[in-house]
Amino acid sequence: YISCYLYWWTFLSRFIYILAPILFVIFNLVIMKCEIWELLVFWLPAYLLYGFVLKQSSGFIRNPHWNNVIDTIMFPYLIFPVLLEALGVHLKKFTITNKNHTESNKSPFYFAIPHIIFLACCIFALVICVRETFVDMFPYNIVVMYWLVVNAKNLVLAIVFMLGRQNYRNTERFFCKLPVSLDNGIETIKSVTDDISEDGLSVVLSTPEFFPPDASFPLVVTDRGYTAKLTAQISRVRTLPNNKWKYCIRVNGLDFENKRMWFQIIYDRHHSLANKIADNWSIFDDYSLNLSKRVAKSEDDRRKLARIPLDIPVVLSSGEQGVLKSFNHLYLTVAVDSEIGKSDIVNMSDRDTLTLTDFPDFVFELVFVQFIRGERLYAINNYALLVRRPEYKNLVLTLASLPLDDAVGNGALYKSAEVTAL
Repeated sequence: YISCYLYWWTFLSRFIYILAPILFVIFNLVIMKCEIWELLVFWLPAYLLYGFVLKQSSGFIRNPHWNNVIDTIMFPYLIFPVLLEALGVHLKKFTITNKNHTESNKSPFYFAIPHIIFLACCIFALVICVRETFVDMFPYNIVVMYWLVVNAKNLVLAIVFMLGRQNYRNTERFFCKLPVSLDNGIETIKSVTDDISEDGLSVVLSTPEFFPPDASFPLVVTDRGYTAKLTAQISRVRTLPNNKWKYCIRVNGLDFENKRMWFQIIYDRHHSLANKIADNWSIFDDYSLNLSKRVAKSEDDRRKLARIPLDIPVVLSSGEQGVLKSFNHLYLTVAVDSEIGKSDIVNMSDRDTLTLTDFPDFVFELVFVQFIRGERLYAINNYALLVRRPEYKNLVLTLASLPLDDAVGNGALYKSAEVTAL
C-alpha cells in the first residue's frame, strides 16, 4: 500500500525535476547546493539500482527511458488531483475512459500545451547554459546542461504522444497463419491468413485472383477445431514487391454462432504486440521512426482489384504504336508513343477491341474512360463473360509472370497485339 501511495507522488517529483534546472539557469534560484562527488554519492547508486530492479521486474518491456517519458506525459494532469486527494478533497464523479477505437483525427493540440511550455523553457535555459559554459568559461554548468537535455528529450516525446496519430483501425489485429477458403463465384481459392481482427482479415496470394468489387462473397476460416463461416468484401488489394498480392478483406454481418466461432479463433492466442524492447534499439531510433512516420504521406491507394503491371507492345487502329501498361480484370491502360493532345481526344474511337496473339479466342471489348498520366484507360466491357471462361486463369497467370524487362519485343510469350476500332 505504501508503494502504491508513493507512486502517485512521483508526478510531483517529476514536476520538480523538470522545473529545478530551469529555475536555476533563468532565475538563479538554487534548488540543490552540493559538490559533484556528493551528487554522485546519492544519485549514482539510486540510478543503477533503479535500472537493475526495473529490468528484473518489467520483463524487458520497460526501461528507465520510457518510464521517464511516461511520467513526463502524465505529470501535468495528475499533480493537482493527487494534491487534492491528499488534502481530503475527493472526486465525486468517476469518468470511464472510452474503450471504443474509431477512425479519428489526431488529439487536440491543447493537450500538449503544458509540455510545449516546459520544452520552450528548457530550450531557453539550455541556450543560456551553453553561453555561460563556452563563452564565459564556466565548466560547472555541464551537469545542468546534461540535465536540461534529458528533460528536453523526454518532453519532445511527450508532445509527440499528446498530439496523437491517425487511428486507422477499430480493433486490434493478430498476425497468424490460418487455413482459409474463399469463394469468388468462379472457384474456391485455398490460402492462409496473414492477419485477422474482428473487422476482417488479409491473405497473400501468389496469383492475382478476381473478386467482384463491392460484392460480398463467402469464406471459411478454421483453427484448432473452430470453423467460422463469414461473409466478406474486398476493401483493398496491394501489390507486394515479391510478385504477390495482399487482399485486405472486410467481414460483414455475422450470425451469433459464427461470430462466437470467429471471436474464439481471434482471441484464443497470444497477442501480436511487442513483448520486449529490441536490444539494439536506441533513443535516436524513437525519434527517427516518429519523424519518418509523421512526414510520410498517407497511402491513398485503395484499389479493390489486383493490378498487373505490364509492358506489352500493341498497335492501335490508327496505326499508332502503343504499350499495354496494366491490367486488373475490369480495366487496362495503353500508353501511345506519340504525345497525346487535343486532336487525339477528338479523333480517337471510344470503343475498341483488343486481342492478344497468344490468346486469339479472347476478345476484350474496350470502352474508353479517360487519360491518366499520358495513358489511355479502358474499361473491359465484357469482363463478366471473360472471367468465367476456363482459359481465363491461364491468361492472367501468363500476364502476371511476364518479366517486365523482357516484355517488350520478347517474342516468346507475345509476338504482337492488335487493337481495332469497332
